[in-house]
Amino acid sequence: MIFPTLHMNGTSKQQLLDDYCDMGHALNAAMEKMIENGPNGRDYYPQGDQAFAQARKEHMDRIAKIHAVKAEIDQIAEHIADAFEAEQQSERAVGHAQMLGVIDSVIATLQSGQMGNA
Repeated sequence: MIFPTLHMNGTSKQQLLDDYCDMGHALNAAMEKMIENGPNGRDYYPQGDQAFAQARKEHMDRIAKIHAVKAEIDQIAEHIADAFEAEQQSERAVGHAQMLGVIDSVIATLQSGQMGNA
């Protein structure tokens, strides 16, 4: 499966994540509706003994297909969320490194000032 590449010229990370989460919710709603509204034996008995069983099987197969699509959408959403989190951690690490650099500069300045006063 190919995943979207998160970069500044593409769709924003938040929009992508929101879109895939919305898709996942819609697929969940579709599966719930299908489960609530499965075949009714009264609609199939005139077609023979096996018609209702076949209708139930086909209905369950359709639900399984939606479930498979939902699993793929979830994988893509997880990829986006993981990439988003990794970028935020990287930004925090850069910020932390910059702060340490400033602290080191201040310490060096203080030390050189103290050495000059000694």
